[in-house]
Amino acid sequence: MKHFPVFFSIIVIIFSVGGIKGQENLRSTDFEILRKEILENPYVQKGQVSWCFRDIQTGQIVEEFESKKYMIPASTLKLFTTAAALELGTEFNFKNSVVYTGEIKKEKLNGDVIIKGDGDPTFGSGKAGALSADSVLFYIYKSLIDNEIKKIKGNIVVDPFHWEYNSTVIPAAWQWEDIANYYGAGAYGLNWRENKFEVRFGTDKERQDSAIYSIQKPWDKFIKLENNVTTILDANSNDITFYGAPFENKITADGFIKIGDDKILASAALPNPPLNFGQELKEYLVEKGIEIEGEVLIKNTTLISVIPLRIFLSPPMRSIIKEINFNSNNLFAECVAKKYGERFSSGNASKFYSKSVANYVFDKTMKKDSFIQITDGSGLSRTNLVSTRIQTDFLRVQSKMSWFGYYLESIPKGGEEGTVKYLPKLRDFRVKSGSVNKVKAFTGYIMDSSGRQMSFSLIFNHIPLKNSEINKMSSAFFTAVGNTNFEIPLKVFGTNLYRDTLERFPEIIAAKEELKKNAAQFFSNDEMEMKLNSEKFTYSFQGEPDVESPYFIANAVAGGELYQIKFKYRIHAENRFAERWNTVKNEWEMICWGDVFYKH
Repeated sequence: MKHFPVFFSIIVIIFSVGGIKGQENLRSTDFEILRKEILENPYVQKGQVSWCFRDIQTGQIVEEFESKKYMIPASTLKLFTTAAALELGTEFNFKNSVVYTGEIKKEKLNGDVIIKGDGDPTFGSGKAGALSADSVLFYIYKSLIDNEIKKIKGNIVVDPFHWEYNSTVIPAAWQWEDIANYYGAGAYGLNWRENKFEVRFGTDKERQDSAIYSIQKPWDKFIKLENNVTTILDANSNDITFYGAPFENKITADGFIKIGDDKILASAALPNPPLNFGQELKEYLVEKGIEIEGEVLIKNTTLISVIPLRIFLSPPMRSIIKEINFNSNNLFAECVAKKYGERFSSGNASKFYSKSVANYVFDKTMKKDSFIQITDGSGLSRTNLVSTRIQTDFLRVQSKMSWFGYYLESIPKGGEEGTVKYLPKLRDFRVKSGSVNKVKAFTGYIMDSSGRQMSFSLIFNHIPLKNSEINKMSSAFFTAVGNTNFEIPLKVFGTNLYRDTLERFPEIIAAKEELKKNAAQFFSNDEMEMKLNSEKFTYSFQGEPDVESPYFIANAVAGGELYQIKFKYRIHAENRFAERWNTVKNEWEMICWGDVFYKH
């Protein structure tokens, strides 16, 4: 295919667009006062704060402070993970299966019962519409009875090897003080009861300085606890932390409780959920009258021929992500991140899944010059780094996705739902919060007083204030945002106006004349028979102009199979000042085409 010769000179036409100025600043006095109070707060100045508010329709930033600064996002990172999870499908299900080996004769199974995990975080949790643990155990028992199995000559085998069954169940960047607590539970190939158990603490009447404890059933038979929790008379609250490592059945409890509090329940992470599930299952079946001669084994059964008994489907992904964002469920977030990572790994999803989520963020955001570092799927890691600018850009892109309705529904309404009930109730205010030590973050969608839909992110790092004080400060800030009419920094017109601009370029006019006079040089016989509009140009526009990059890229193409004319322009969105790409020099060039002005 031939191409129309490109002029080496660049045509620049300056258009008079009188009256196009920055709109009158309509920001409320309350907003400006609160903005100033936050930035001048001596405690805030000791740490870092960053925010960004972005117009959903144009992509332009309407308000920001240090929006390019790298910040620890805490659980607002879950908005990346849950969006990536929807790529698997809104109706996607995890699938745990119960199978067996051997033969069934005279109500005896001469083989093993195997439970194969698929990484389902909801298994036995009762969350997001999943079956409760009691229901799961019953249905496994029922499957055995329905198949006339009353005695198992072999073992109860649990296969968690869908993902690696080693130290990678815990992200490498998590801190020691987190990993034995319920919110730091590992993500296994087979998860059970949210991979957590409860311990009850109370005051020892004999020794007032020591707390007594009891591990809740059935885990009291399988887990050992070293108790270092003490009692304090004048304690304002209870503070209990668990310490331990995956695959060890002994954990340590440290901290204190207030004297007189005798019904304190604290949740710890199960040290080995696949094994703990197998232990509970065997005990349940025996109590129901099923004889089991073998033991509970952890085994990779990939190459073993099996016969299916039952499949347990998780709730659909749309329900799982709602649980993640409403209740900031770390285990669920880690598991869906690993499942998403399976698409890009060859058997090593456990190690590289966070990189897969990071790549998804890069692919979906419009600004490719932003840096992010993602080291887990839940935001518990303090080594995650993002900017509020890229978070708002990502949320803006998600608003264009086909599944956005489910995504938006998974984000709690501020002042009403989930973990953000304490925030003000504002119009169309959806927000995911995040909190780890000295980190507080809020990310979501909000509307200003004019009805402008915005994506936003507000993050505080290393601020020496209590979370309650930061919450109060943030609540006032969001209220002021909702009462403010923000202006669009860069005026952007509809594409018809830019198309009309291109139509007036002398080279476009000259090319149309050439096409009209010599159509046979451009179009094949078939095209000529179709009586095409030979001089018509097709225009396409790329980019979303903003203050930092206020340009559209416009491509103008005309002609047919035999010969095409192509021009490439860069047009300023507001004043329509245009440059043309020099294909020889590989650069934008401009010279003034006389003293031409067009008014529209």
